[in-house]
Amino acid sequence: MNLINQSLAILFHPVDSFLFLKKKRGSTNYAPAFILVSLAVILRIASIFIEHFPLAAIAPKDANIWMEIIRIVVPYGLIVVSCYAVTTILDGETLFGEMALAAAYSLLPYIVLIVPVTVFSHIVSLQEFSLYSGLHTLIWGWVFVLFFISVQTMNGYSFSKTVGVVLLTALTMAIIVGLALLLFAMTSQALDFFKGVFLELKLLIMD
Repeated sequence: MNLINQSLAILFHPVDSFLFLKKKRGSTNYAPAFILVSLAVILRIASIFIEHFPLAAIAPKDANIWMEIIRIVVPYGLIVVSCYAVTTILDGETLFGEMALAAAYSLLPYIVLIVPVTVFSHIVSLQEFSLYSGLHTLIWGWVFVLFFISVQTMNGYSFSKTVGVVLLTALTMAIIVGLALLLFAMTSQALDFFKGVFLELKLLIMD
């Protein structure tokens, strides 16, 4: 099944489609994960330049392309790593590559709808911002539902266990981010310390 057919199947028949991905183990092509995440990044950047100025969250002149890439790629990577770690502990059946592929396919509502919704911003007024914002919420809600279904289907979990896994995944993500920030802060302090020592030694030598 090619990327387009698989994508359409996941949008309209997610349970059967994720089961199909699981059954293909051993012959799965993981290239679609890279393609879909790349598309999400490209369309995110495109939406910044398309969005109607009064409703825009960020002006094109203020946009940082690298930051926009990070906003898609880093959460995606965190979700894949965290969910795989949790499911491995909780008797999950999904391999890391399958988790990465399922998470990428879960981005399909965003990939398909973000540009049309952004174009829609040109025909709504500032007073209708709540409607425009609500459409974005619906898109991400659909993304979450697809990811939830993928976790439940591909690991053979019950609904309640999947809820627990998703919550633990969110907690794991928070822990990883917290540790990363702590490491960054400690590294910055260590660099400042050694820089101060170096400057003091330099001054002593010069004297």
